Amino acid sequence: MTAADCAGQCAENPECVVSTWYATKKQCLALSDRGFRTYGPAKYWVTFVRTGKTTEEKGGNEQCSSEKLVLEKELQERCEKEKVTLSTKCDEDRTSIDKKLQESKEEWEKKITALKATCDADKSAKEQCEQDKAELNKKHNEEKYTKEKLEQEKQVILNKYKEEKAALEKANIDEKTKLEQENNKLKEVIATSGGGPAKPDSLPVGINPYLPCPNIDGKEYTVDGVTYRAFCWKKPRGRYINTDVDGGKLNIRDLVIGMKACSLDSACQGVYSNHQSYWTIHLDYQFPPLEEIPHLNSEQHLSFIPVQPRGNNFKPNALAIPSLLAGNVFGGCPESDGQQLNIGSHTFNFHCREYTGAPDAHLPISSYIRYPPWCLAVCAGTPGCEGTSMGYGSCKFYSRFEKLEKMEQSKIVPHHWVAVLSQAGND
Repeated sequence: MTAADCAGQCAENPECVVSTWYATKKQCLALSDRGFRTYGPAKYWVTFVRTGKTTEEKGGNEQCSSEKLVLEKELQERCEKEKVTLSTKCDEDRTSIDKKLQESKEEWEKKITALKATCDADKSAKEQCEQDKAELNKKHNEEKYTKEKLEQEKQVILNKYKEEKAALEKANIDEKTKLEQENNKLKEVIATSGGGPAKPDSLPVGINPYLPCPNIDGKEYTVDGVTYRAFCWKKPRGRYINTDVDGGKLNIRDLVIGMKACSLDSACQGVYSNHQSYWTIHLDYQFPPLEEIPHLNSEQHLSFIPVQPRGNNFKPNALAIPSLLAGNVFGGCPESDGQQLNIGSHTFNFHCREYTGAPDAHLPISSYIRYPPWCLAVCAGTPGCEGTSMGYGSCKFYSRFEKLEKMEQSKIVPHHWVAVLSQAGND
């Protein structure tokens, strides 16, 4: 069904007043209600309203025929005008195209002439190229002969160089052997004259660790191969690490432990203990120390300075111990778990785990230490110490470890650590 069919159905039904065609669903709706009002426009709806007129009424066919003739005449005239217009435009386009074709032809003829001239020039250049090529081949052959001659001369010089080098190496080996023999003789002389191995430990005896000054002033002690001189109420100037501020504390009355910890660290150029027994690590060598400290209420201020500067290159405020531990009271945990850390000749296995140990395994070290490098250094410098650990308090030191396997399999915690002395570090 189409829209025309829908209109026809309404026309054939005398009671139909209006019909509507729904294009999307192809449905026709017929209404007989004369009160119908149209709404619109609507995109997919066509409405046909009965007017009451028919083509049979008077004058209907005649009027239609007359209007048809008028429309045909108008359309014929319009068609003729458009034909004339299109014909004129066609002639103009043909003239324009002919002109462009002529111009293009002339342009191509010019290009062909130019290409021909270029071709002739290339032909002449090719002949010149052949001549140049022949001359280059001749020159190449001459250079090849010269190169072969130079290679022969080079080989002669190279052979001579190898012979001289071999002779020089032999002379160097002979000289090295001679120097080694002389060095061995010097070692024998040094050994017989008291030199050679480091001095044995010379520790303070009979010194009250709570009131060492002034009795200890000016005396020298050797600890782990390093000889120190004691200075009362003096301390070095320059760079230092304050363990009470920079990540932990070293609070210990044992003077030997203080010197041992410095000896184990090649960055240490001296140590200073204030009246509360808090120690600082000095990084710049100064002998004797230049800063004077006033004598107030018998306060004890003491420095131990190596009699010779210790050779070591290091950055400001950085110890020679692993940088992961420096300045971190929790030992860089959890990243440092499972590492091996070297303090002097001692090697520790480091774990970010919680460990307390048996009460009878604790070493009676009187201190409050939280700075991990110093905890390891104190353990390394204390006979019988097998390791150290720390949680939220100070470091604890152990003469033995129990249930290590259980500890190593425990959960990693960031605020606890334990360092166990390796057997290899005790050799």
